[in-house]
Amino acid sequence: MDHNEETDEMAWWETQLPIIRNELAAYLRHHLPALKSEHDDLLSETFLSLTKQIQEKAPSLPPSWFEHSVPLNDSERAHLHRLAIVILKRRIADFFRQRRSHLIFSPVEDIEHELPDPRPQVSDRSMMLSTMLKITLKVLDEMSPEDRDLIALVSSKIGLRQGLNARDRQRLHRIRNKLKDEIALHLGAEAAELLQIAH
Repeated sequence: MDHNEETDEMAWWETQLPIIRNELAAYLRHHLPALKSEHDDLLSETFLSLTKQIQEKAPSLPPSWFEHSVPLNDSERAHLHRLAIVILKRRIADFFRQRRSHLIFSPVEDIEHELPDPRPQVSDRSMMLSTMLKITLKVLDEMSPEDRDLIALVSSKIGLRQGLNARDRQRLHRIRNKLKDEIALHLGAEAAELLQIAH
């Protein structure tokens, strides 16, 4: 951490780290309760990135952050806390992207047990699952970065859907229908229903 060269007193932004950590921990407990085992790693990665950004981009940041006293400007104080939450959301998105990549490149046998029993024989089922994964990857690659981040952050198992605004819900509906249509086009409507993509 950076200290003023003239004294050992901490800069204001450093004094905020314990407060910010509590805020981010509360955010994770509220939004990602099912991933409790990942919270410490996400917080550590966030604080490492936050500290690095502040140290590397100090000239472009509010000078008041590096003073010993509390900034008089409310927006400058709030900016530090907003920066921390933005970085945390990026780390969460990275986490889900990595998990998605693991799912896509895992052998079909490792994931097929998660799906309901379909009618085709095992060999046909494996081919169908492989095709579904390829179609899903293609649709994800064609999405905008904003849509990919939304998909990464939303999971029915962790309850983030309740906090979405109307615009994000509409985007999810559009994405869901696009994936459903692509799978139905290649494999039929029954295959799309198998993944419970439809409402």
